[in-house]
Amino acid sequence: MPNKATEGDGGKLWDRFLKETFCGDLELIDYVQACIGYSVTGKINEEVMFICEGSGGNGKSIFLECINEVLGDYSSVIPIETLIDNNKAQRDGSAPSPDLASLKGKRFVMTTEPKKQVTIDDGIVKTVTGGTKLNVRMLHQNPIVFLPQFKIWWQSNGLPRIAIKEHSMLRRLIVIPFKNEVRGDAVDINLKSKLIKEKEFILKWCIEGVAKWQARDGKALYHPKYQPAAVEEATAGLWNSAHVPVDSIKQWLENGNYEEGHSSTPPKVKEVYEDYLAYCKEHELKVPSAYTKQGFNKELARRGHHKRPGTGNSYVWISLKKRG
Repeated sequence: MPNKATEGDGGKLWDRFLKETFCGDLELIDYVQACIGYSVTGKINEEVMFICEGSGGNGKSIFLECINEVLGDYSSVIPIETLIDNNKAQRDGSAPSPDLASLKGKRFVMTTEPKKQVTIDDGIVKTVTGGTKLNVRMLHQNPIVFLPQFKIWWQSNGLPRIAIKEHSMLRRLIVIPFKNEVRGDAVDINLKSKLIKEKEFILKWCIEGVAKWQARDGKALYHPKYQPAAVEEATAGLWNSAHVPVDSIKQWLENGNYEEGHSSTPPKVKEVYEDYLAYCKEHELKVPSAYTKQGFNKELARRGHHKRPGTGNSYVWISLKKRG
């Protein structure tokens, strides 16, 4: 981090800050500028989220806060809890979601920093990066539907955990390493305010990043072939820390209270789903966010199980029975 630098000097402080923060890696700086440029646009075709990772005192927060400030109304901050997996079976679509509803029209969104290592909610990340419309609402207000334009910049002192090791998730995550460390007398507690004096230059740097992103001519930011070595290595570290997915339905059918077969008293659809959730909780299995009650039923049907109307308004599974 620049120490006792001259403030407001035609962008020289910002340039120096970037070089020191990214350890003089000019290829990495150009790439980060292109990523910021992409974030400034309203485009969402890359379908990615950026993870800024590195121990404290490395310029990560100052970098993000400066970008957030110079972009003004086009930027926002969301709590990290929005993107964390709390092992909930599903998100209630009717519940208020003010954190997401507030992002309409935003381009650059940075997160707060988690206090400990957390697991990314793969379902919500796929939702907010997937290029589909969001149906969300503020507290005590009607739902709103909008197509996201925002790109998320996650900040963390260490790599987050990935619950499921699958390409459709990992291709959405780009890890940007912050390896510089500033300690002792080298720390300038007024650095951010000095940098903000160059806000016009920083904004110009962001806009120039748009041209750098466009010049990639369709070469995806997430593709290792088109990434700096530092980003490729850091992102590979995230991949290597991910878990191999567990087929929770298969494990439940093999060991839980229900098994394949027919019964004179076929189980109700609701009871089967509740039993699956209870089994996963007892055995500490992750319930994929897609396995809402409806999603779970669709997955069972895809695996060849069938249901029919039961008594009243209920449905029953005719290809499942109580074990034993």
